[in-house]
Amino acid sequence: MPTPPDLHRPPPQPDPNAREGPNRYPPSRTSHNPLKPVIQAPTPAANNSSYLTFFQLPLWALVSFGAYLLFTLGYNVMTFNDVPAAYQELMGEIEVARKELKARGVDVD
Repeated sequence: MPTPPDLHRPPPQPDPNAREGPNRYPPSRTSHNPLKPVIQAPTPAANNSSYLTFFQLPLWALVSFGAYLLFTLGYNVMTFNDVPAAYQELMGEIEVARKELKARGVDVD
């Protein structure tokens, strides 16, 4: 029966330059930084004017549209007018509904 070649190999010798403790592994070339974004946009060339159009224009369009919507919402909330006639009409409808519910035996107070 043949013997595996690993049985005849001498045991590995400890490296005299090996470090001990938590820093026993050398730092990697690309250390993990959680603050660094995973996907980065390509860096524009100095003479590439289409970079602004292709990558940044859709983003600025979205930001501008959102700012417009927020401004419109704020303006309409600030200039919202009370309509006294609509209030009186609504209160009249509530009274009619209360009378109808009392006629059917429902307690509405």
